[in-house]
Amino acid sequence: DHPIVGNALADLAHLYWRQGDNERALSTIDDAMKILEVSYGPHHPETIMALDSLAMATARMGHMEEAIALYEPAVERALKTDDVQLIRLLRSNRGMVLWMAGRYEEAREDQEAILAITENHESDDPLERARDLDNLGATYSALGEPLKAIPLHEEANTIWRTTLGDDHVSLAISLQDHARAYLALEKWDRAAPLLE
Repeated sequence: DHPIVGNALADLAHLYWRQGDNERALSTIDDAMKILEVSYGPHHPETIMALDSLAMATARMGHMEEAIALYEPAVERALKTDDVQLIRLLRSNRGMVLWMAGRYEEAREDQEAILAITENHESDDPLERARDLDNLGATYSALGEPLKAIPLHEEANTIWRTTLGDDHVSLAISLQDHARAYLALEKWDRAAPLLE
């Protein structure tokens, strides 16, 4: 099997996900993973991305613990590369799956690392930073630490507003998360304007 076949299968798996056929996507990405691992080796970015896709497909089917187990070697492999975007993507995806599984403390670790990557490598995409800030803020709130969440959401709100404008759905979601942090503190007067 040739790596081009593995890449084509990975692309096909993404198509299946978009169509909502998660079982077919999982089977196809598993086939792609096997080809890419043999063709490129376990530490090649294409192989790591296929493992990420396999983990995400597993999570989409509701098998969170299996997905988390798949992310462990994927993140370890990514950390051995110098590809900052790959590391960021893998930690972001694993953090999301950990969060969905209710493993907030572990998600926080990934999200803090992602924010550090974004700060240390000055991303060209301010929206990336806004997403990172909101994700970490939501995690702090889930951990019962809304005071840590508030400044993160404030910065994210500013980025969303200046980059996308007042009527964008991303700003609305960020404002809602920001308000929830105030609601957790029973600061109704601070939450209300964010929700209006």
